[in-house]
Amino acid sequence: MKDQILEQSQNLSWAGATIGVVGGITLTEALAIGGFVLALFGAGVNFWHKYNLVKLERKRFEMESKDG
Repeated sequence: MKDQILEQSQNLSWAGATIGVVGGITLTEALAIGGFVLALFGAGVNFWHKYNLVKLERKRFEMESKDG
């Protein structure tokens, strides 16, 4: 019985801590986090695009050098 009470109180403590952290984030902080995530996504897309352009340029260079 004591183990069940202890387990339930620990679960409620974790739930309360989670709600406190999420509720403590202000709108400004949420927008800042969203902006950071968006910036990381944009950097990833930019890297992917440049990587593909370099691959295409290498193929073109190899084809031109084979043609002589």
